[in-house]
Amino acid sequence: NKEYQLAKEHLDLAEKQSKEIDTPSVYIYFYHQKIIYLVAQEMWEEAYDLKKKSAAVRSKVYEKDKEKLISEMQVKFNAKFDQEKLNHLTTQNVLQKKAITYEKTRQKYLLALAILGGVLFFITLYAYRSQKKSKKYLYNLSVTDYLTQVANRRHIMDIFKKIFSNKSNTNFGIIMIDLDYFKKINDTYGHDVGNAVLIHFAQTAKNIMSDVGEVGRIGGEEWLILLPNIDRHTIKAKLSELRKAYQNVQSEKIPKDCNLSFSSGALINSGKYQSHEEMLHIADD
Repeated sequence: NKEYQLAKEHLDLAEKQSKEIDTPSVYIYFYHQKIIYLVAQEMWEEAYDLKKKSAAVRSKVYEKDKEKLISEMQVKFNAKFDQEKLNHLTTQNVLQKKAITYEKTRQKYLLALAILGGVLFFITLYAYRSQKKSKKYLYNLSVTDYLTQVANRRHIMDIFKKIFSNKSNTNFGIIMIDLDYFKKINDTYGHDVGNAVLIHFAQTAKNIMSDVGEVGRIGGEEWLILLPNIDRHTIKAKLSELRKAYQNVQSEKIPKDCNLSFSSGALINSGKYQSHEEMLHIADD
């Protein structure tokens, strides 16, 4: 939290200085740094708005560069054309050589325009792909838990609400999981090992549950697994497989004497629950 506050102070100073310098490159760099800060703070809307503002500044810079490039090309071609015309006026066959030179120059000019058009096309295509990639990246950040790379609380809850609100889908299950003695693991081995345990569980759960459901981290060491079209036998089998895989850790970051286990509550929607919060509460109990 101290580092976030320090970063905020630096960003405020940088914003003030960027307004005094007032150049596009300074603004672009400042926007880039502030977007990193906003993403780290999970302030997704502000990050997205600032990303659009940065894209607008980049677009203006791109347009100015494009105009400058076209202008320079025109000056070069005009200068070359005038020089060739002057040279041909001093020769014996002025009219004939002028016609020949004009035709050659015209072909070169058209070729140059074609090349310039191709360059501008690829620049535009690259900019479009970069923008599309950036949007996809920001979306993934907004729905993914930063540490474990599974669905974050907001995203997994949104999926849960949609499944529950579909009245025809009454045959789905949920699993609530708490990692046992997680605070003790942190106190004994340190937070780096604690983070490694969280990552290990998330990867293990994704590998085992990906073919039947969605895994999400809803806070700390708490997890929610959504299982559409499931039965009790499959839930028990998957939980047993997950429990064994979680215990048999192969990571070098987790000490061998670190005992890993979890507690779980599971139930299948029978159509009697009034809300998804009720299902969550019962599974948690």
